[in-house]
Amino acid sequence: MFRLLFGFVASLFLSVFGFLCLSPALAAEVSRFLPPGSYKDIPVEHEGDDGKKRKFDIFVPSKAAAGVPLPVIVNLHAYLTSSDVQAWFTDLNIAAEQKGYVVVYPQARFASWNGGWCCGEAALRRTDDVEFVKDVVKEIQSLVPVDTSRVYAAGMSNGGFLSHRLVCEASDVFAAMASVSGVFAMDEKKCTSQRAVPVLQIHGKLDPVVPYWGAVYKGAVRTVRWWSSAFACESEKTTFEFSDTTCETRSQCRDGAEVTLCSVRFGGHCWPGNPLCPGSFGDNPFHATTALFAFFEKHRLDGGR
Repeated sequence: MFRLLFGFVASLFLSVFGFLCLSPALAAEVSRFLPPGSYKDIPVEHEGDDGKKRKFDIFVPSKAAAGVPLPVIVNLHAYLTSSDVQAWFTDLNIAAEQKGYVVVYPQARFASWNGGWCCGEAALRRTDDVEFVKDVVKEIQSLVPVDTSRVYAAGMSNGGFLSHRLVCEASDVFAAMASVSGVFAMDEKKCTSQRAVPVLQIHGKLDPVVPYWGAVYKGAVRTVRWWSSAFACESEKTTFEFSDTTCETRSQCRDGAEVTLCSVRFGGHCWPGNPLCPGSFGDNPFHATTALFAFFEKHRLDGGR
């Protein structure tokens, strides 16, 4: 308890000290942004089908106090869940504080996202969730200092489906994408990516909801093969192997992209690393959150490394 309190006080002191040391001009610029912390139900200039304003939550790390542009992860929740559940389930905020990332949690209308053929009422109504997410990215630039070359999409299940759609329709916004238990599910002919986007697919082989090998949808294997073909990837190798998880990466793709599939042998429809998930026990389990941060760290929108 003392260590936690000491760490909090030290972090607060460094944030305040850093702010006081800024030049007057930069201090004025920083003061117009949100202070470090978590904020809920921020409205965005985008109306849903029922005319109501849509909202998102945001986590701002301590490093924002320095006024330096920061990377952003747009973290999309699963079907019939919420932004709150996604924040708890993925546990991104702790790593984001350490690494200096802003994390945004948009809230879906009808508790579902239009990821193409999935899912729920959002797909039936054809809600324009791609435009909503893009509007969220625009809005946060007025709230926090953003490095626009390092904006990333991530999602669980239905949120992963939408993340794949964002690769098709917002490749000019997102530097890379990570999907957990969500696959590509739209008309291939309507996927018009302006550039090849690095893709990380994490999937449990025992997933009963979105089967690893495919059923109603492509599944993880066919999804990765499709992206690899679309992005003209040339080589494939195993890049991670530990316990019940193996990651295979297709590289030398167009625009410097890569496509990686991490397969969790005993994983179900879950976020690997969460204690509630099968295969997430032991001293050092594979953690989807750790994997996606490592993946995002390698990629920028301008191709920089």
